[in-house]
Formats: sequence, structure tokens, C-alpha cells
Amino acid sequence: MFAIATITRPGQPEGGEAVNCYSLVMQPAREDLTYVHDRMPLLLPQSFIGEWLDLANDASRDLIEAALAAGREVTERVREALRPTV
Repeated sequence: MFAIATITRPGQPEGGEAVNCYSLVMQPAREDLTYVHDRMPLLLPQSFIGEWLDLANDASRDLIEAALAAGREVTERVREALRPTV
């Protein structure tokens, strides 16, 4: 189980009702996926989701670096799951 890292903020389109806006947090794509796109979503392991969502954590470069490090293991598991069997 994993999550895709996102950031959110309130927004209001001109003349519209208030909405929640969100963006996926992206990272450079793995080398084997760059033929599709140069970026990919940042995948977070279940063990890091609480830290990512903790409002006490500042949205700092340290948090992003920790998320990237935590996500490496998930990204590798996804790679293995997608690898064709011969």
C-alpha cells in the first residue's frame, strides 16, 4: 500500500464557490521510464504517510528530502511488480 504525495490549498475560481486545489508532487522519472515522461509522481510508503500529513511539519526541503528517501523503496517495489516475467 502506498500514497501519492500531494499538496493542497484553498482556492476560489472567479465568480465560483470555494474549492480545494491540489497538485501532485513530482520527482524525476526513473531512467527506465523517461521514454514516457521526464517526471513521475512521488510515491510514499504507508509508514511515511503520517509524517507527510502532519501539520506540525513545515513544508521544508528537509521534509521533501525525507519523502524522496522514503519513496525510493516503494518506487523499486512498483518497478519489480511491473517487470515482465519470462
